[in-house]
Amino acid sequence: MKQHTIIGMAGHIDHGKTALIKALTGIETDRAPEEKKRGITIDIGFAYWRDDVTIIDVPGHEKFVHNMVAGVSTVDFFLLVIAADDGVMPQTVEHLDILKFFGVEQGIAAITKSDLVDEEWLELMRSETESFLAQKGFSQIPIFNVSSSTGQGIEQLRAELISKIQNKHTRRSERPFRLNVDRSFTVKGYGQVVTGTVLSSAVHSGDSLILLPDETQVKVRAIQIHQHETEQVFSGQRAALNIGGTAKTKLLRGKVLAEPGSLEPARQLLARVTTTDYFDFRIKRHSLVRVHLGASELNGRLDWFEQESHLQKKKSFHLRIKFEDPAVCAPGDAILIRSLSPAITVAGGRVLQINPPKLKRDFSGWKTYMQTLSRGSLAERMQQFFLYDPYKAFAAHDLQRHFFENEQTVLHTLKTLIKNKKVVAQEKNGIKYYFSLPALETVVSRIRDFVNDGLKENAARKGFNNAEIAAALKKPHISPFMLEISLKRALNKGVLTKYDNLYGIEDRSRDAQSEKMLRQISDLYAQARFNPPGIEQLSAELKRSKEEIKSLTRQLLKMEQLVSVGGQFYLHSRVFEELTAWIADYFKTNKELAVSAVRDFTASSRKFIIPLLEFLDHKLITERRGEVRIKGKSL
Repeated sequence: MKQHTIIGMAGHIDHGKTALIKALTGIETDRAPEEKKRGITIDIGFAYWRDDVTIIDVPGHEKFVHNMVAGVSTVDFFLLVIAADDGVMPQTVEHLDILKFFGVEQGIAAITKSDLVDEEWLELMRSETESFLAQKGFSQIPIFNVSSSTGQGIEQLRAELISKIQNKHTRRSERPFRLNVDRSFTVKGYGQVVTGTVLSSAVHSGDSLILLPDETQVKVRAIQIHQHETEQVFSGQRAALNIGGTAKTKLLRGKVLAEPGSLEPARQLLARVTTTDYFDFRIKRHSLVRVHLGASELNGRLDWFEQESHLQKKKSFHLRIKFEDPAVCAPGDAILIRSLSPAITVAGGRVLQINPPKLKRDFSGWKTYMQTLSRGSLAERMQQFFLYDPYKAFAAHDLQRHFFENEQTVLHTLKTLIKNKKVVAQEKNGIKYYFSLPALETVVSRIRDFVNDGLKENAARKGFNNAEIAAALKKPHISPFMLEISLKRALNKGVLTKYDNLYGIEDRSRDAQSEKMLRQISDLYAQARFNPPGIEQLSAELKRSKEEIKSLTRQLLKMEQLVSVGGQFYLHSRVFEELTAWIADYFKTNKELAVSAVRDFTASSRKFIIPLLEFLDHKLITERRGEVRIKGKSL
């Protein structure tokens, strides 16, 4: 696939951007009647230069900087235009700052209208341009003297553009599909059409997408690139999509098309920004500002973690922004902040996290937290996410939406965290959920302490029910599923035991020798897996009477460490959970379960397999159909 290139024009009003595009490509980007009449670019214009290059013409007037932001948010490199008879002007400065904030590091400068000044003045303008670019961190950018009317320097500039196109950096495309809508219009006979640059992955004609932040399902009817029909469009390409399913939705600039379930709208975000050096008024905490993300602009209120009472010039700040309306962005996106009145660019930088956990402004670990968001791997950022929102259960798709990563990447990262004992997984209703393992251990300890203290105060009580334990642990709030898993873990570890619906501590007067025997029996069942020992075998091996072994196994049953399989033999509860998880996975790709498949998985004999299958039927985990089993209702 040929890589697409987007070149963004920038510069002050009336410095000749549109004329230069026409000289380079022969295309007129001022198309609207008002633009023709006024002689200035008001909205974004596009020149489709060759099949794989788009030049975006953006407005230079200060009143239309918001349109400039929408156009420049996806460019690969810029062409900065400075008129020889005017020099560097306010929008020249602001446009270059915006380009830098949006991560556009490569570019070319063109001194236009060079035929209108003498050589001495032109040399002065070139020197001024070099100093200006060096001051802004762009000292290596080539500068060309050109004239759109006489053609002077146009061929040399075109050659430099072609060289940059051939050597440009390839865009990252591992993330799910996303396109920021920068134009929307209706075509008779086709319906709604939107345009934008594909930021990641690809989309095919016929695909279903989600329109954000509305969360409306839409369908791609047709695709065009440079006014040519195509079946698919890839990361880095500008495309026009004919969209169906938007009858009740306004498809305006700033909306985002994305792969369904891949991204969540943001009410808040964290960002690292650098302030400009030309705002001369105080911006205090909680000030209302205009926030630009991609092609969208929204109102938001600022707060920051640094000690300063107001934003200061040319400094870095770590912001929390709360929006009046939902925003759509992802970690790593460029962000621009402008004041409402006067309308001036205040700061720009990168989004670090969307919908962050509640972090107090004065919490001592904010620098480490922000550093992990800025520089950490996905595994490190995900581990931090679990650490700061520890008492919830998250499915893989929750994490996909939060981090805007594809399913395979998220599952691989979770596997690493499980291996490193940072996260634990548990399946429920066919969905695998993930918990913070340190948080789970903390909850188990809190449950144990509550039950133990409560029984000391009231010796007549046998234990506490689920509701009483949940009420005791209400701060911080623990999700019901995490409480359920914590109670199971407490039972499996022998921390608690269960009498009917009460959680207590088994035989508090029991001696250390009995505790040791319980652990030994539990371990023997865990090691034996699907070939469990009988009472006589345990009695002989542990040199204990059959009656004592029976009593101890009944205690393990109450503690839910063992499972009685139809009263014929016992399995360790972890071994039984492993079997049910395997069966659930098996039915995801198979309709029928044969006895041979169970035999292969368990490495057990018919003596155990047949009663085990009958027990699974009884529990509605499986359902017998002749010689095979199908998925049961409880799965």
